[in-house]
Amino acid sequence: MRLWHPSRWRISDLAYPLLLIITWLVSDHVFFWDTIQLGAKHATWFYDQQFSTLLLPESMDSGHPPLFGWYLALCWTLFGQSLAVSHFAMIPFLWGIVAALQGLHRHWYPDRPDWPILLWIFVDPLFAAQSTLISPDILIWCGMLWTIWGWYRGNGQFQAVGVMLMGLTSMRGMMVALGLFLFQCAVSMARRRFGFRRFFYMLLPYLPGGLLAAAYLYWHYVQTGWFGYHPDSPWAPSFARVDGSGFARNLLVLGWRMVDHGRIIWWIFAGICFFRIANALRRDLAMEFLILIIALSLTLLPSMLLHQHLLAHRYLLPIFLGMHLLAYRWWQLESPRWRRGLLILVVAGFLSGNFWIYPSHLSQGWDSTLAHVSWYALRQKTIEAVHTRNISPETVGTHFPTVGAFHYRDLSGNYQGFAPLDWASNQYILISNLHNEFTESDLERLQSNDWNPIWSDRNGPIRVDLFERASAAGKPAGR
Repeated sequence: MRLWHPSRWRISDLAYPLLLIITWLVSDHVFFWDTIQLGAKHATWFYDQQFSTLLLPESMDSGHPPLFGWYLALCWTLFGQSLAVSHFAMIPFLWGIVAALQGLHRHWYPDRPDWPILLWIFVDPLFAAQSTLISPDILIWCGMLWTIWGWYRGNGQFQAVGVMLMGLTSMRGMMVALGLFLFQCAVSMARRRFGFRRFFYMLLPYLPGGLLAAAYLYWHYVQTGWFGYHPDSPWAPSFARVDGSGFARNLLVLGWRMVDHGRIIWWIFAGICFFRIANALRRDLAMEFLILIIALSLTLLPSMLLHQHLLAHRYLLPIFLGMHLLAYRWWQLESPRWRRGLLILVVAGFLSGNFWIYPSHLSQGWDSTLAHVSWYALRQKTIEAVHTRNISPETVGTHFPTVGAFHYRDLSGNYQGFAPLDWASNQYILISNLHNEFTESDLERLQSNDWNPIWSDRNGPIRVDLFERASAAGKPAGR
């Protein structure tokens, strides 16, 4: 039997080699943003411990199941510890995303080309950016799509694989899995096909991943006495409850996230389609995608809105994916004449999102647009500038994501790194618009006579400045 035939080839199949090429192009990019913690640090621990433990040390344990760290460490063990191996380790999941999108498209729109859905999803700045990073969110994204694919296809094995992938990657992945189960229950009720037997059969694919995730959380609690976070955790401030004004602020930030990085084009597109296709929501598939958005919002948004710092762009990725599926359904309902123009509008709008750069005093989701690509060459120049001036990195104060050992960025084995910002002790300050923690008063302080600028550079939208304490001028560098 022939496994492949030219007639089976589709334009969308070009996504597989294209992802390989893109991964090769970014294979020297260092770990960035939260992947420093969730990727490099976790994997380095398991790699150095030779898989002798399932637990992370408390300083880097954020309560999540450690599947991603274990997976990277296993890849390093088999192929060597390098950035290239880490990037190519993402290929199976990126390909899994493409396969799921192709399979869903064939199920929903069997007589239409499927390349537009890949373009539609991957052109979103958040999806594009995460696809170039060594990111555990790719596993959640892949697991979510395989679960949806398996359900529409009636394949419990696909669903089980997707649920396990989400549940063993992070607690947010567990919440996404719960949202998908609620979605399936709600759609079954809407189809009037819901009962105890159907509920039981829908639950079955969720049991392996759910039980494994629950077993890990219980075992982790027995071993450490906590789950999620603890008062001394470095992430405890992110889980601080907000008051009424904080909740209102979070709602405003959520609204900002919903239109940020070109995503306002989604709302423009939805408005055009809604008024042109007034009955779109009454059609079964469009209504199901709306239910998907609601179900995921119910499981993900409460924790984000009730705590201080849980509204990162990537946390909303599952909801954005549901929004894309709904908009794509509306697009498919349009006439061919309108579809071409609307697709151009969507692609152009989302591409523009990679150029939405805010002033330095406003927080920017640098891991959520392709603007982060400018950082890697500039980072190398910055380290070279420090070394050229014989400055010890430990005397340079800075903020996330440049603070800490270089090894957890570049896997170089160099555990030197820039120090946490301390205005009293740092002899040098490294500042960039990449840092979201520098305040306007900090910027004004650096313009005073107490600090002298000694080096600066820019690459694309990212700028870096190095300052020296005025009282340190003339002293041997690094002392």
